[in-house]
Amino acid sequence: MRRRQAMLAVAPALLAIVAGCGGTSTNRSGTAPVPVPASPAPATGRGTPPAGTTQVCAALTAAVSSGTVAFGTQAGAMVGHLAGGNTAAAGRARTAAVASLGDLAGRLRVVARPATYAPVLDAADLSARRLEALAADPTLFAGVKTRADLPELINRVSVSVVPLAGACS
Repeated sequence: MRRRQAMLAVAPALLAIVAGCGGTSTNRSGTAPVPVPASPAPATGRGTPPAGTTQVCAALTAAVSSGTVAFGTQAGAMVGHLAGGNTAAAGRARTAAVASLGDLAGRLRVVARPATYAPVLDAADLSARRLEALAADPTLFAGVKTRADLPELINRVSVSVVPLAGACS
């Protein structure tokens, strides 16, 4: 069930990839801001989630959705440019895709900051660290040359945010 929730959270990215494959590259790593709930109280234990957890989880879901769309758009654009033989534009799209992972990691930390429920804070931090590790991985785009190669790439990103699905379910 958690894996299904995570996959549903990144479904917009898959759609963006398919849409981006035939179009031109535009840098969308500067996605729309996600509303951040009020200042945090001290984090509580692992019992029943305190009030406000639902709002933080909704903001985290919105951040994941917009961040994965930004990543997917650029990954799709990269593949489209590769198919068209434009390696310079493909390189710029790849750089933007990597930057969007770092942006998403930062946004998860900011959006989770008001959480008072330790599992949500822990999951956001773990997801952010996983996204940063992906962004730093020089092999992230190894073998990604066509649309057929994109599902494995998307899977790597979606697995990175699975902890959020568990903490916010």
